Amino acid sequence: MVWHLPFEAIRNRDAFIIYPNAQPFYSKTNSIIHMTLTIRSQLSALMFVQFFIWGCWYAFIGAYISSIGFTPTQQGAVFSTVALGGIISPFFIGMIADRFFSAQRVLAALHLVGGILLWIVAGVTDPTTFYWILLAHTICFMPTL
Repeated sequence: MVWHLPFEAIRNRDAFIIYPNAQPFYSKTNSIIHMTLTIRSQLSALMFVQFFIWGCWYAFIGAYISSIGFTPTQQGAVFSTVALGGIISPFFIGMIADRFFSAQRVLAALHLVGGILLWIVAGVTDPTTFYWILLAHTICFMPTL
């Protein structure tokens, strides 16, 4: 049985004490949080652009780095930056976002810094420099997913 509670009560451990007369609902199509069409379309556009940008460079980076002379080992290291960025970034960026700044400002700054780093890495041909700049970009990009 699923209980229909206001959104604030979901985060509260004492939800059933605060809302003792909550009404149950049985349909799986009903949701607790109702989104307006405007917010839903804005979030859909945001997520499309988020993954579109990632797909624009990530899909073609293998051909690009092989054309500028990276060895297969260096190519593998470049592709590993996405996984390493996904592992490393929650520790540092999460700590900064939770303690010092609002999440919106941190995500905006990460997008800006990540875009600048991606712009810079497009002109780099040294494998070591390329790796570290791309790793810094993925550390900025992964928390925004």
